[in-house]
Amino acid sequence: MQNESTMEQSLESVDDEDLGQEIERLSKELEQIQSGRELSDLTKDEAGKVLKLLKKIKNAQEKINVEKAEKEKYWSYDMFVDWAKNELENEEPEKWLKEKFDLSDLSNPKLKIKNILLSSNSLKKLPPNMICEGVAIFGAPIEKIPNNVRFKSLLMRGCMITQIPNGTNFTILNFRSNEKIIQNVGDDIYIEKLIIPREIITDDVFKKLIKLEEAGKIGEIIWK
Repeated sequence: MQNESTMEQSLESVDDEDLGQEIERLSKELEQIQSGRELSDLTKDEAGKVLKLLKKIKNAQEKINVEKAEKEKYWSYDMFVDWAKNELENEEPEKWLKEKFDLSDLSNPKLKIKNILLSSNSLKKLPPNMICEGVAIFGAPIEKIPNNVRFKSLLMRGCMITQIPNGTNFTILNFRSNEKIIQNVGDDIYIEKLIIPREIITDDVFKKLIKLEEAGKIGEIIWK
């Protein structure tokens, strides 16, 4: 467990533009261990190293895909379908999208309902410019607060948030719990009410949030 945690932290420390080089380095390391052999022909120790490297390569590739999608000004219809199918694990993605979203203007996707709960072990991102009243995200491996959306409130429980980036703007941002420690908060944020447990942030982030509250960039902080 400690090795896996170290592996995840090392990935988080790699700049996004360097992830391609990281994948290339990991792939070469993988080739050196396997030397053309099948997994079944490796020793137990070698097989363990190979599986860890494969997981690390997969995580890096997923991070690249997430960053690429987040930089898109808007998604194509096919991107919405892929998102609903692969990240929300919906067996009938087009039917679900038709029920939940108005996609007549893909650059401004609107929910047909005021609020939505998204609970998935695969959810990594939200559609750009997503419009609604509020979103709740439970148990998803999403790593940073979405800052390219247009809804008022965000409730999160059991996610893997490590940063609140610049551009974050919510009337209410409510953390019920978080599986990781939040280590970074941007300077350019605006949150009217932040509800957050003290134990999910570092001491530096705690001090930063207090300063942002004093500067008027956070209207009120409720410590849980």
